Amino acid sequence: MRTNLKETIKKFLKWVGKAFIAGICAVLLLSLFCIVYSYDGVHVENKTGATDYVWEAKQLKTTMKEGFSWFFVDSQGFNNINDELEKTDILLMGSSNMEATQVAQNENVGSLLNEMMPNYHTYNIGMSGHTLYRCVDNMENALKAHKPQKYVVLVTDSVDMSVDEMQLVVDGNSLPIPSYDSGIMYNMQKIPAVKVIYKQISDWILLQGGQEVSDTNGKERKETEADDYNKVLAEFLKIASNAAKESEVTLIIAYQPSQYLNEDGDVAYSHSNKDIEIFEQECKKQDIIFCDLTDEFTELYDEKNVLAHGFSNTSVGSGHLNKYGHKVIAEAIVSKIQELEVD
Repeated sequence: MRTNLKETIKKFLKWVGKAFIAGICAVLLLSLFCIVYSYDGVHVENKTGATDYVWEAKQLKTTMKEGFSWFFVDSQGFNNINDELEKTDILLMGSSNMEATQVAQNENVGSLLNEMMPNYHTYNIGMSGHTLYRCVDNMENALKAHKPQKYVVLVTDSVDMSVDEMQLVVDGNSLPIPSYDSGIMYNMQKIPAVKVIYKQISDWILLQGGQEVSDTNGKERKETEADDYNKVLAEFLKIASNAAKESEVTLIIAYQPSQYLNEDGDVAYSHSNKDIEIFEQECKKQDIIFCDLTDEFTELYDEKNVLAHGFSNTSVGSGHLNKYGHKVIAEAIVSKIQELEVD
C-alpha cells in the first residue's frame, strides 16, 4: 500500500515537472512569436512630465497587425531615428498617430520633417494615448524639458472636444496615464507573451467599462450651450497658447481627420464643419496657427486613389495613419512654416 502511494506521488511530481517545462517552453515560443509579430514593450513614468510615460530606452517595438514596422526607440524612449540634438527647433507632439509604430521609422512625420527641413531639427515625443487633452496638459513641461527654439506642433484627430475633459485640464484635475515602474506587474510585462495577454485583458476591460466614451462628445455638444462650450474651449487652448508664448515659440495645431469611403466611392468625413470653424476661430484668438488637413486628405484620394489611413493588413481608410498620410501631414507643416517665415 505504501509502495503504491509512493509510486503515485512520484508519477504526479513527474507529471507536474513535465507540465511546468511544457508551460515554460510554450511561453518562450509564444514570446518569440510576439517579438516578431507585435511587441509594445514596457513603458515607465516620464519624470520630466513632457509626456505621461515613455518607453524604456533603446527598446524594440514591432508590429505586423496594423502596418509593418520593426525599430528601436531612442535613448529617451521616443520614436526617433536619432537621439535629440543639443538644439531642437521643432517639437512634435501627439498621440499614437505621431508615435507612428505602424510605419517604418523613416516614414513618420518627425523623420520626414527632418528630411524636408534639414536646417531644422525636429524631435518627436508623440506617445500613444496622448490626445489633445494630455498634450495641452503636459505642454508646459514638454517645452521646459525639450526647449524647442522655433515651433511646437500638436497633431490631433479631433476638434470636437469634450467639455468635461477640457474642464479637467483647465482645473488641473486631469489624470495622467499610469505606468508600472516596479514590482511584479513591471517585471511580468517584460515577458512578451505575458505583455500581450495583459494588453488583451486591459482592452477587454476598457471595452466593458468605457464603450460609451467615444459617443459622449456628440451627445454632450447637443446638450451643452454653445457659449459654455466656447468659454471652456477658450480656457483650454489658452493653457497651450500661454505655454508657447512663455517659451517664445509658435504653436501649430494640425488637424488630421478620420475618413471613410461613402456608397459612391468618394472620400467622406464624419466631423462637423461647424466644429472645425469654432476651433479654428478660437485658435486665431489665442495666436495659435491652425492647420486643417481635410482638403489635403481629399486631394490625396482624388489624385492618387490613396487614403491617409489604413493598411493592407487591416481595413482601407480605418485605423492609424499610413505612410501616405504621414507624408501629407509633413508637407502641410513644412508649407505652413515656410508661409509663416516668409510673412
